[in-house]
Amino acid sequence: MMITIIWSDGKKETRYIDSYEVCKGILILYKYIGEDRGTTYIPLEKIKEFKSE
Repeated sequence: MMITIIWSDGKKETRYIDSYEVCKGILILYKYIGEDRGTTYIPLEKIKEFKSE
C-alpha cells in the first residue's frame, strides 16, 4: 500500500507501508519488512492531509 502525506508546510511525501491507523490524533504507519521497517507515529496537527492508494 502507498500513502501520500501532505505536510502542513505544503511538502509532499509518499511512503510504502503495510497498514495504518488513526488513533487519538496520531497517524500510525506500520511497515513489517525492509530496511525502514517499524512503526512511525505522526501527530495529525503536522499533516494537512493524507490519502492511501
